[in-house]
Amino acid sequence: MSDFLLKLGDYSKPKPKGYIFKIDEWVNCLKIKHELINIIIDPKMYFVTSGEAVTKSTILESDLWDCYRSLLNIIINIFEDEGLDPLYSFRHNLLIKFDMELQKCLLQCWRSACQSRYLTTHLTEARGTHLFLETDWQDGSILCYPKNPRGVTFQ
Repeated sequence: MSDFLLKLGDYSKPKPKGYIFKIDEWVNCLKIKHELINIIIDPKMYFVTSGEAVTKSTILESDLWDCYRSLLNIIINIFEDEGLDPLYSFRHNLLIKFDMELQKCLLQCWRSACQSRYLTTHLTEARGTHLFLETDWQDGSILCYPKNPRGVTFQ
C-alpha cells in the first residue's frame, strides 16, 4: 500500500494518492527536565488518532511555541532578578554564565518549534486544494490522504 504513496516533501507527481512520513524524522521530541521547568512534548501523541493532519500539526506547533515563550519568560525573570537588562543579556549570550543547562533547553525548544513549523508548511502543501488531509498509521509511519467530504461542490 505504501508503494503508491509519496514521501512527505516529494511533490513530483501532480495528483498523488497520499503521503507517508515518520514524525520522528520531522519533529524532535521535546524533553525539558530542569529545576525551574519540566515539560515533555511527544509529537507522536498529536497524531495518535485519525483526523486532519494540518490541524494536528498546527496544535503541535502552537504548544511548542507556548513552551518556548514560557521558558523565555523564566529566563527573563532570572536576568531581572540578577539586576541585568534581559535584552542586553540575550544579545551578549550571558545565559551560559548563569545556567548552561537552561540555555540548552531553550535551544532545544526553539529547534522543535521550528521543525513543527516546517512540518505544518509541508502538510499544508500536501493538502493542496483539498479540504482535508486525513491521517492514519501504518508500521510506525503516518499516512496522509488528501480528500474532500461527500456532497461538497466547488464553484
